[in-house]
Amino acid sequence: MSKIYSIKNYQPRQEENFLFDANIWMYLFCPLGNYKPQIIQNYSNFLKRIIIANSTIFLPSIIVSEFFNAYLRLEFNILKTMEPDAFVDFKRNYRGTERYKETIEYIARIVKSNILRMAIKINDEFASMEMDALFRNISDHDYNDKFLIQLAERNGWKIVTNDADFSYVQNVEIFTSNPKMLRQ
Repeated sequence: MSKIYSIKNYQPRQEENFLFDANIWMYLFCPLGNYKPQIIQNYSNFLKRIIIANSTIFLPSIIVSEFFNAYLRLEFNILKTMEPDAFVDFKRNYRGTERYKETIEYIARIVKSNILRMAIKINDEFASMEMDALFRNISDHDYNDKFLIQLAERNGWKIVTNDADFSYVQNVEIFTSNPKMLRQ
């Protein structure tokens, strides 16, 4: 059975270590998403409690990559909705444009000025990962999620996510405000 906890009333402790999924960083630092304010508030409040408790947030490069990609894809999809004839293909019509360059520089500032001030960069340990475990049931689960789960499991970290795909996790504590996950 998964170990899933609500972030709403959880009080982090100093010795606890967390890994924030990319979707959490998106809620906190991507104004394009127009996410539900309550979701943002829940994760923002939890982040504040983590900072006050002096808990640690670890940041592997895969999360930064996902944050960049999700942010850029979100902006592209918004532009595609506003101007469908001009923004047909991400690589041909968006990447390399002035808008893309401005956005990527903005995202880099968010990572450097905000996320890296709260999280500790870590080596992702790929060289020592158990490949069979990563590829087991790969058609049922996202590779990046499986990688993060294995990384968290190896290091005793707790994962903060809003992604229901993490509901199947067995050996890592998951913290969320996702009602679907909490009902399990």
